[in-house]
Amino acid sequence: MNGLHVSFRVGNADYAVNAAQVLHLDSYDQATRVPGVPDYVAGLVQVRGRVVPVVDLRARFGLPAGEPTPDRRVIVVQIGARVAGLLVDSAREVVQLDESAFEAP
Repeated sequence: MNGLHVSFRVGNADYAVNAAQVLHLDSYDQATRVPGVPDYVAGLVQVRGRVVPVVDLRARFGLPAGEPTPDRRVIVVQIGARVAGLLVDSAREVVQLDESAFEAP
């Protein structure tokens, strides 16, 4: 688990995802809502010709909705064959992290 990671913030907590799994990082304007999906699915966005579902991590983690800010980002990740966008409060930086820096969820 050593290597480069993209760090991001949701609420008052910092998280990281392996940089090798990040396909794209972009500012967030809005997503096209889809009827019948869970509340934590913000909708769909188009990224480089691909339609991607966006998961609002604040809603998924049970946090209250935050005010839209210029810092909000969508981190498009691919894990196996699945591609999804993660809506986060801010994406901070690419950092080198050691396995000892991680805590269990």
